[in-house]
Amino acid sequence: VARRSALRADLEALVGVVPELEAVRQTDRGLEVVIGGSVFPSGSGRIDASARARLRRVAAVLARVEDHSFLVDGHTDSTGPAEANQQISQMRAEAMRGLLIENGIAPSRIGVLASGEGAPIATNDTAEGRARNRRVEVVIVDF
Repeated sequence: VARRSALRADLEALVGVVPELEAVRQTDRGLEVVIGGSVFPSGSGRIDASARARLRRVAAVLARVEDHSFLVDGHTDSTGPAEANQQISQMRAEAMRGLLIENGIAPSRIGVLASGEGAPIATNDTAEGRARNRRVEVVIVDF
């Protein structure tokens, strides 16, 4: 329990320090680490190079998780056709999965989900809202 609390505290301490780390929140799925902002330009599934360097700090903390699996859930804004957005969300989830693997998490422990534009956290009527919806949620399952 103390190790779990320390891990969560370490992740929460990075909110505001790593600009792309928007939130750490407990959900029915587990502990969600919401990564968004400028990580994914509109229409892109690639992690921005400067964001990639900063996100390694988050990945290093996540790599300390030993007894749980991860689910990486990709999201998009509603710009463009839904089918294309579904593919982009898959690419975003795969890109984040790759970053986690590069930082020592076994591929067998990381599942991928592509939610497309179906679960917005902000309005798609503004540029700011669309940017927030272009995100990945890394879930520590049953944490």
